[in-house]
Amino acid sequence: MMYINRGINLKLLLPILLIISTIFSHIFFFPKIGYKFQPTEIVFIVLSLFFVFKYHLKIRFNLLTIDKSFIFLSLIMILSQLIYFEKIVFLKLIEYLYLIALYFLLSGSLRALEYKELKKVLKLSADIGFWILIGIGILGFVLYYFFDSGKFVLIYRDYPYFGDVFRIKGFSYSPNLYISLISFFTILKLAYSRLQYSHIVLVFILSIVSMTKEALLLIAVLFAIIFYKNNFPFKINLIPVLFAGILYVFLSYFIISFDNKESKVQSKEAVFKTEKFSVYPTTYFEVIKSGVLMTLDKPLFGVGLGNFRKELKEYQREGKYPKYFQTYDALDSYSGLVSQLGILYLFFLFAIFVITYGMVIKLPYQLKYPFILFFTYMLFESMALGTYHFRHYYIYIAIFSVIAFKKDTLLVSTHPCGIESLS
Repeated sequence: MMYINRGINLKLLLPILLIISTIFSHIFFFPKIGYKFQPTEIVFIVLSLFFVFKYHLKIRFNLLTIDKSFIFLSLIMILSQLIYFEKIVFLKLIEYLYLIALYFLLSGSLRALEYKELKKVLKLSADIGFWILIGIGILGFVLYYFFDSGKFVLIYRDYPYFGDVFRIKGFSYSPNLYISLISFFTILKLAYSRLQYSHIVLVFILSIVSMTKEALLLIAVLFAIIFYKNNFPFKINLIPVLFAGILYVFLSYFIISFDNKESKVQSKEAVFKTEKFSVYPTTYFEVIKSGVLMTLDKPLFGVGLGNFRKELKEYQREGKYPKYFQTYDALDSYSGLVSQLGILYLFFLFAIFVITYGMVIKLPYQLKYPFILFFTYMLFESMALGTYHFRHYYIYIAIFSVIAFKKDTLLVSTHPCGIESLS
């Protein structure tokens, strides 16, 4: 009996730990691999072993359409390796295949749960993750203001419009990732736990003090949640997020210099200029524009997975990319990956949008709205950030796929995961 209880506990505990572990993406540092091995990878290994041991390798999955889209993405990336037989391509391939495996592992583990167990896992994950992020944010604020410690914040000098600012990053490598994570767990809490107005106020305060453009998206999400809780029409609920998303993308791509005074913008050429103000492109805009050019130059197979920065340096030498900007890896999840993988990646994007829409509209409204809300958030966030390496994105899509799966098969499947039991 003790063994059975332990098995049941681990069956619930390990998925919870995997979901929560995405909060801690910048803890362990190792030579050569840097911050690539974190708590998520530790739990991934343990859960993989448990999953195989629990079901004695007798696993039979019914692949969902969304599963097949990720298999298609894997094949595109493997094709990039075959065409560009380089070390950098291989290393990037391993990274991305791991993230796709992360999706399949959590998806499989959650499918193996009864529906009541699944809801328990998601409720506990939402509550624990939410309060960890809130606690980190408050602690980071207190340590910085009262003890002059930058433990959980990043200091930005000459930040556009605001001057010197600090931004909360928690256990993440960037403030943007912290904001994205708190958005994820706030919406998960809305769907599977109780999100009170006092909780919304706490998140709002942290959004304001974070002083990051991405906080616009989070604040808009909070307003959308308030509208939802007050039974506003569905279309009106999403208006704040759509408006904030457009503004977020614009502020990421451009800087406005008012009165045409001496500005600290890096760009030397304005894209728009009047007597009152000038609009200058940022690094984001130039990098993403270069991604589009790379796609046009090599549309079939792209420049090769992981070769974006190398190609960008070549563009810089040729004058296609400003010499006064640094070179970066791809900064968005659209042109950035299309330029590396070719037009086949566009088919994946199209498929994932169509499949997601088809799955989400079948959900009951109390689940449909939270999922649509975060997918809308993801849509805009990915226009300025390389979110294809965000662990919590794969976690979120795995959760969504299982919820949609349970909705369709709960009453007709003898076992929700299609796993053959030995009992």
